[in-house]
Amino acid sequence: MTEFVTINLIAQSDLKLDVAAKDETLTLVVFAGENLAMGARAANLMAPAMEQIRKAAAATKFKGALSSSLELLAPAGLAVDRLLVVGVHPDKAKGDDASAQVALGGAVMGKLANGRKVVLLDMPQAVADMAGAAADFALGMKLRAYKFD
Repeated sequence: MTEFVTINLIAQSDLKLDVAAKDETLTLVVFAGENLAMGARAANLMAPAMEQIRKAAAATKFKGALSSSLELLAPAGLAVDRLLVVGVHPDKAKGDDASAQVALGGAVMGKLANGRKVVLLDMPQAVADMAGAAADFALGMKLRAYKFD
């Protein structure tokens, strides 16, 4: 069975999350750096659940380290079943570095479960070539999902 992951590049349009079908779960993946720093649009989308995210981060000592993650089930104020906040600490993750993006994509894919997945690729730090970063990230996801038959 083929797995589908939607990767949204935040550029000119705002992300609108449509409600998942009743028989599937919807997982949203966002990225955070130190002190839960997020890209502007990701932070705006997370605003209704930010207090819950802060509390969960404090309870689990989530600091935004590269490829670390924080999982929230049914986050308040968001139309998703699962929120996965993935760390991309700016001192340790260079958004432009292709190998870092491939590794990050693989780490994220390893944390995803069944159901519909949306990755909001809006990094807290500036990325010079966002399309290239997205391609490298997707490559990492594809490599991680590969199964030998």
